[in-house]
Amino acid sequence: PERVPTDLATELHSLLDFMGGELAASGIDVELDLPGPAWVLGDAGQLRQAFLNLLRNAQEALVARAAAAGEAGDLASDSGRTPRIAVRLRERAGVVRVSVEDNGPGLPVADVDKVFEAFFTRKPQGTGLGLSIVQQLVQDHEGSVRIAATGPGGTTFEVQIPACAPPPPSVSSPGVPA
Repeated sequence: PERVPTDLATELHSLLDFMGGELAASGIDVELDLPGPAWVLGDAGQLRQAFLNLLRNAQEALVARAAAAGEAGDLASDSGRTPRIAVRLRERAGVVRVSVEDNGPGLPVADVDKVFEAFFTRKPQGTGLGLSIVQQLVQDHEGSVRIAATGPGGTTFEVQIPACAPPPPSVSSPGVPA
């Protein structure tokens, strides 16, 4: 990766703006808690790819829950709760933590230790590469990704990446256009 000081909060806002229509069309509410800025040494494109994969997995879990209940047209009807993805960012003690949480069906206990393995999938049309790519991209940024929680109330993935100082402000010389 080409790692430069990157505001992860700004990148996540941009990604969620990009995905907003797709998530809304799926009937999924998005809850954002992204106080920023949160600076990391990162490759913006690679970080966007990692979080895109996590968000798409959450979306697919919510859509699969509805399909399994026979309610593909109305995601909220099978459980009485509105399908939701929450993205939260926190910076503490030199680490930026981002959680991606869905209120889908959760992961089977037998799958928890396998989800980051290449080619492991339970999806009929999945390749099993999404989460292994997430893990590799996050590790390339000296970070980690883990399943923070899973169960019938949903699944939470947590990404941790070391924080860095923001870039110095640009300085222009007198008489030179900025």
